[in-house]
Amino acid sequence: MMAGVLRAGTSFNAYSTSGVEIEVLYLAIDLLLLFAIVAVYAYVRERSGWMGLVGFILALAGTGSIVGPDGTLGGVDMYVSGATTLSIGLTVLSVGAWRAALPRPVCALWIGSTLIGVGGIVAQGPGVWFTLAGLALGVGFLLAGLRMWRDPEAETMGRT
Repeated sequence: MMAGVLRAGTSFNAYSTSGVEIEVLYLAIDLLLLFAIVAVYAYVRERSGWMGLVGFILALAGTGSIVGPDGTLGGVDMYVSGATTLSIGLTVLSVGAWRAALPRPVCALWIGSTLIGVGGIVAQGPGVWFTLAGLALGVGFLLAGLRMWRDPEAETMGRT
């Protein structure tokens, strides 16, 4: 839930802001997202099928590559490639989890976050698009956390 709250809250932050404090905040958010992805997959793993597994692996790899200071590797912006991999992974996981215990609004928010982000790239105006994509991503994690907190046994009880 904290990953979602912090990610949604920082969606309104100017991404041009720099400094140690902001880097530490984003490090904390990325680590919390990493743990949240593991928790979400553990929650839906039996009912999300192979798509859930593929999405989990992609989301984990994408998040793992953005933890820490941003930079380039061989001319590739690691934040952009990691965030893209994370978004694709959450989209694939969402498709797999659509019929699992994860609420459909969570899946829709994660898929929507990816679509909004892609729309922002195509429109070459990442400002408001990036804010909306981050907000959808964060709210999705918040709702997923609330569901798992309220109903930790949902996977064995069926979808409600």
